Amino acid sequence: MELKRFVAADSKSAMEQVRANYGEDALIISTTKVGNKTEMICAIDLAAEGRSLEEDASTMANRLNRKATEVAPDSASKTPTADNQAKGNFTQELGRAIGDGDNQTRDVVPPPVTAPSKNEMQEMMQTIQGELADLRASLERQANAQTPLQRAQAAVTAFNEQVSQRTAEGYEPMSTQIHRLQQASLSEQGDWQGKHLILGRPGAGKTTVVAELISVLTAASKEDKLVIVHLSNPAPLASAARKKALLTANNVSVASLCQRLDIPFFSASDEAMLGRILSLYGDDHQIIIDSSAAWLEDDERLMSLITEHHVLPHLCFAADCSLMVLETMRQSMPWLLSNIILTRMDLMPDFDSLCSALDVVGGKLSALTGTSPAQLEAGDEVLETTHPAEE
Repeated sequence: MELKRFVAADSKSAMEQVRANYGEDALIISTTKVGNKTEMICAIDLAAEGRSLEEDASTMANRLNRKATEVAPDSASKTPTADNQAKGNFTQELGRAIGDGDNQTRDVVPPPVTAPSKNEMQEMMQTIQGELADLRASLERQANAQTPLQRAQAAVTAFNEQVSQRTAEGYEPMSTQIHRLQQASLSEQGDWQGKHLILGRPGAGKTTVVAELISVLTAASKEDKLVIVHLSNPAPLASAARKKALLTANNVSVASLCQRLDIPFFSASDEAMLGRILSLYGDDHQIIIDSSAAWLEDDERLMSLITEHHVLPHLCFAADCSLMVLETMRQSMPWLLSNIILTRMDLMPDFDSLCSALDVVGGKLSALTGTSPAQLEAGDEVLETTHPAEE
């Protein structure tokens, strides 16, 4: 609200000035005789928000009229000093009234809302993401905080489900597989025609399997042509180190056996050399490839070797080895567990534990070595206990 003051010769002239400047709707606050002149004060509402113009005008007019009645009941009889005092009182009262109106108007106007800046938005998103990460970690800790009894019960349940599923699919129990292979020699346990890749970790009896295959296949048939290839490490080696790797003790023993039996023996330093050997002898020969243990450390390269050269892989697993190795292989290379050569059966510590572990990972035997006559009888007893004859 803003006040405007007009001075004219009389009230009519002052009113004409007010209307000329602010129109017919101008609010006349007061008309006062000052000496020989007439002073007229009007109010102009600059802020249209808040209370209506009529409310502001009515409130201020009433207060000013009451004040004027108290201070100057007869304006015509006032002296100049009294007129100045009345004018001062009037100005103070008018300012107080306008201030009250402005305060009420400001109370109803809501504060301006500013949009957050880009940096504030980024900080807010980072805070939300951090809280979500903390919540996820807390939920994972709660999920993993199981008691040993709960973990054992879950393991037993998973084992029973796997065994039931494989039995329904026609899976042959491991004890049955072992008993069946024990009744045949190594050459009769499987079909050894074509190209076979013998794999195994250190100490799995891989070289012994290759030597036994050389002996039994040569004795079983003089017509089949046998070729033995030693495939060295897949990792790049210096030339001197590569030559040294090709001349290990096991490699020399296999090479010596091949020399005595007049069987071709080759050492392949990489896949390219192996490919050239297979292209020369692969069509009409039985090829046994004795590989380095390092091939089990590179599953992608091993899979490429198998698919490119169409070789059948066999995984040698020692019966006295830690059964946790089977679970490791199931997680990394489960496809290798479908062709297991079980070695060192004469050193087997526990038949039941071995069968259970192989059943859990879904193992399938392609051959069996190291079985003694005493274990053959033990295998028969285990089989009879597991599958009693029907009466």
